[in-house]
Amino acid sequence: MILTSALIGLVALIGGLLGIAGRSASYDATAKILIVPRTTDDGLAINGADTLSRGPVASTFAEVYSSSRVVQDALTKAGFDAAEAAQVSVGTSLITDTSVIIVSGTSDSPVLAERAANAVAGASPDLGGYTRAFSPEQIGSADGTAARSGASTSTLVVIAIVVALVLALATAAVLGRVFPPPPSGSPLIVPGNRGVDGDMTEPEDDGKTSIRTRVSRSGGRRSS
Repeated sequence: MILTSALIGLVALIGGLLGIAGRSASYDATAKILIVPRTTDDGLAINGADTLSRGPVASTFAEVYSSSRVVQDALTKAGFDAAEAAQVSVGTSLITDTSVIIVSGTSDSPVLAERAANAVAGASPDLGGYTRAFSPEQIGSADGTAARSGASTSTLVVIAIVVALVLALATAAVLGRVFPPPPSGSPLIVPGNRGVDGDMTEPEDDGKTSIRTRVSRSGGRRSS
């Protein structure tokens, strides 16, 4: 039972390690855009900044920057060919209560992830009146920001070990219920069989009077 449980745990661990080794790497890179008022008047600029923090302007810019049209145009202008463009994806997020947009590039290649994030962050989409009143400015480059996404390899290895151990213990518990070990204790003396001391014990005559005849090794009989 122990051997079977250990074998199942080992198989699970090997399978998990092979899965970790064969997984494809994915990298995320980020660039930053700041949406600012175009006016040079200090008072209007303050009002514009207040509008950005409370209104839909920044969120609208974030949605436009993540649109497929803007992304494809930006990648084409940055020199991506069709194969490279198919290897990347770009998304945006907005930092709460600010006009800062995070542009995230994802790819199996860290270089392509950084290039994609920078390409989109450097784009200048036309939002009509929003574009005339507010200007997007790239304030953070994606160069050097690529990092492997998801859990690290060491973390996944630890998880695989824990899962294999839990599986082995669960298997041992199930087998213990299905095939319980024989009860331990003193040997049973069955009437008519040889007892512990080697004497023969005959069955009792009835339930009221207990008369046992024991046969000694010398062959004589004695009653008790």
